[in-house]
Amino acid sequence: LSDYVPFLTSKSGFPINAETWKSMFDFCLKQNSDCKKQITDLYESSQENVISKKPLPVFRVDKIETAENFLNKVQNYLNSLEYNYTGMQFFQVNRGASIIRLGELVKTIMLASLPIKCLEATILAIFLTQGQEYLKRFTMSFVSEFNGNVFRHVVLGIYSSSGSFGALGLSRRENLMYKPLNFPVMKIVIFLWTVFNNRK
Repeated sequence: LSDYVPFLTSKSGFPINAETWKSMFDFCLKQNSDCKKQITDLYESSQENVISKKPLPVFRVDKIETAENFLNKVQNYLNSLEYNYTGMQFFQVNRGASIIRLGELVKTIMLASLPIKCLEATILAIFLTQGQEYLKRFTMSFVSEFNGNVFRHVVLGIYSSSGSFGALGLSRRENLMYKPLNFPVMKIVIFLWTVFNNRK
């Protein structure tokens, strides 16, 4: 394993085999040596505990539900999966995959209910917001720096027919992801991300 590899990717499928868990444990220890006890305790407990599955979300937009409420439901589901800090990406994402293949990936992510990174969260958000004619969606990517490390982010930008902008997604930093659907121009959202990114 090279010191320059930012994270590992699981290729064993599900359920995750012992070798993959061990690789994740070793990598996590290497990246977070100051948290050795906590990581070791989690790894040892994972040998006995089974990860419970979260129920599949059901999104229904009725006549009185606003776009803001709908997007809040989507974001709450993304939050429930949590951001993946382990150093092991559980799902292989092919950026050039067809929409059908990405749909299969989404089903796997939802059934596994494991923590995800920003790219997986963005793909989930794309599928969970399909069919909403009052929403225009577009991906946005940017780079941030934290503790001397450079991270690449991607989120799903949202434009509502009411004239408001927002964003859906996940990040290791809460202020670099979700933005509610109440901004008159996207420039304000980008400005807020820039301000938060510059805070140490």
